[in-house]
Amino acid sequence: MMCDIIARLEEWLLSYLFGCLKKKLIDGAAVTAFRSKSELLVHSFIATTKEEILSAKSSKYAPVTLNNIIHDIKAREGKFVIVGLPCHIHGLRKYEKIDKKFKDKVFAYFGLYCSGSKSFYLTEYVLDKYNINMKGLSYLSYRDEGCLGGMVAKGVDPQSKQSYRFYEDYQKYSHPLRSFFVPRRCLFCIDHFAELADISFGDIHVMPYSLDKVGINSLVTRKSGMTELLYEAASERAISLSDLNEDVLLSSQIAVKQKKTTGINFY
Repeated sequence: MMCDIIARLEEWLLSYLFGCLKKKLIDGAAVTAFRSKSELLVHSFIATTKEEILSAKSSKYAPVTLNNIIHDIKAREGKFVIVGLPCHIHGLRKYEKIDKKFKDKVFAYFGLYCSGSKSFYLTEYVLDKYNINMKGLSYLSYRDEGCLGGMVAKGVDPQSKQSYRFYEDYQKYSHPLRSFFVPRRCLFCIDHFAELADISFGDIHVMPYSLDKVGINSLVTRKSGMTELLYEAASERAISLSDLNEDVLLSSQIAVKQKKTTGINFY
């Protein structure tokens, strides 16, 4: 699942990288947003401004492809961050082994903790359950309004011509359906923490962090220099950092044990 973190710690860090004009650390970031002409479909693109990063905030519980990113990055000058799920980063890491030009343009991979994605049928099911006509939809978010947030749908009913606003808590609509609408590839995944990423980010689903309304996330760094970059960003007050116990981190991500100890994950 593309967690709701690009609006918080990851967005802040990307914005900081963009803001370092003298250092010119990156020239863009591959992110995913809803299509401007379709509230149900998503697309990935190279964001080059803070405003474009913000347009990609929030979770996308739908299939996301990065197939256009390789061409887009190779066609541009500079360095780029790629934000993706474990499977995205796995594929791009394999590709960079045969394409040095692409590899040299990647500043870092930002990974998202992922317990499994969903097909578009999840969205159709939830909207149909609450009698929301997709033809009148003008806005959709899977994780809006708050830290964990919930699904928000806005639009005008085609029949009654009345405007509507729908909200359902994320855990209420998502968790009962966790074993449904799962792409087949997700059933065989063993990577929850995006282990091939240079930095991985995710929510902390245990107390007291689960009560957070600001946007506290955990992160794991793996690439030399990334830790120093984080401390530099913290020293300039772009982000705030504190230590998190390893056991707390693992206990907040129950999918880790399931992915690492079972062949196929039904949960």
